[in-house]
Amino acid sequence: MLWALDRNELGALLVAAGLGIPGEHALISLLALNGLRVSEATGADIEHLGLERGHRTLTITRKGGKIVTIPLAPRTTRGRPDHQ
Repeated sequence: MLWALDRNELGALLVAAGLGIPGEHALISLLALNGLRVSEATGADIEHLGLERGHRTLTITRKGGKIVTIPLAPRTTRGRPDHQ
């Protein structure tokens, strides 16, 4: 059996995470909005945030050790002090 959140449950999770510490919100956003694996999200480094063509990006290490730069969903970086 596959377990997944529906749209309302996901929205409630994101709201709850937004009320917590910034790290919790970032982790939930990376998983839920950007589709990262747990290992990719927990291995991400804030120093690897970037800006390309007007979009916030994050360089991560994928399964198998491949390093890639991904665009972030706008909501992921909302609320960060350096968010533009």
